[in-house]
Amino acid sequence: MSLSLENVEAFWKIVESNLSTILDTNSEEIAVYEKLLQALDDIHPELYYEFLLDGEDNMMLVLSAHGNSKLFADVESIVKAAPVLTNLHVFALMPAIGFAEEIFWQGMEIALDSLFFTISQQENKRRLTIYSTLFNVPLEAEEQDDLEYTILRAIEEGVGERVFAQSIDETIFLAQQETKNEPLLPLSDLMNSL
Repeated sequence: MSLSLENVEAFWKIVESNLSTILDTNSEEIAVYEKLLQALDDIHPELYYEFLLDGEDNMMLVLSAHGNSKLFADVESIVKAAPVLTNLHVFALMPAIGFAEEIFWQGMEIALDSLFFTISQQENKRRLTIYSTLFNVPLEAEEQDDLEYTILRAIEEGVGERVFAQSIDETIFLAQQETKNEPLLPLSDLMNSL
């Protein structure tokens, strides 16, 4: 895909002109974030951004393709076009920042130690299977999709977006009772298996 330089510049102008609001962790200026989302959507509708604080309370802006490796080069090009932004560290793709002890989904805390995995080779594809008791209860399709999405984002943060995308071809989610006697590993150990 060919990126529109005009759209990329427009995105960075919004970041630059709203930097003080972005760096204010107590800011509730939703309009700024909506403008950023629209500007990024104008570049490509499958790109996302996230603001995070690192371990030293430095603000990070992560541009992501949520694992779509076909868009990694575009994300990297957008980040290369970034101006110097004081006190804002910009990253192309989610870096490996480690797993949080809990994941938040629909107002509920999901303990990381309640999620397990196996990795298998299936028809020339490396498959990651996530097991949890959360999947023991039937969910509406939209809730199931949202829960899976939330867990996938947590994995990208845990091991890094590029590593995850390059190491795993497909991910499936199963109820913990469907383990077929396979030895399950805690999700926090995933990086050691990639």
